Amino acid sequence: MKEITINRLELNSPNNTGPIELYSLLVNYFNPYYPNFKEWYFSKLVNGLKRGDRGLYIAQKGNEIQGVSIIKYCGSENSKICTFFIFPNARKNGIGSFLMGHSLDTLKQICPRKPIIMTVPGERLYEPLGDYNFEKLTTKFGFKLADIAKNKYRTGNSEYIFKFQ
Repeated sequence: MKEITINRLELNSPNNTGPIELYSLLVNYFNPYYPNFKEWYFSKLVNGLKRGDRGLYIAQKGNEIQGVSIIKYCGSENSKICTFFIFPNARKNGIGSFLMGHSLDTLKQICPRKPIIMTVPGERLYEPLGDYNFEKLTTKFGFKLADIAKNKYRTGNSEYIFKFQ
């Protein structure tokens, strides 16, 4: 994917999209699934970026953001792909596979002995991602369904927990 680049968000870099600008792009997509998205984003993610225990990777085509992967490095029990999102207008181009591969390679390199998990809201499990959906994308990359957490973030909804094998 020579026209797509993946860049790690660096705080206080004048040349990159900052966390506030990125939040404004993501909030409308994530609020329906995670009612406390704003609190999580600024307290856990931005503080985790400052501490160095989280990474935010942006797939870009030129200056246009195509997708985002937010990862948590070497947690107490596992590493995690916390957020994975390809903007609807960027789907069907292999960007999801490219960004997922990059995310997994990064976690395997930084935390080689930690299991990797990813959670997906039930409503997004079969959401089209080009020729894939989350369920097919997780299978393609070797994830297996490990658990279903009912009412984890919202009453009456489930979060699917996948573990990378």
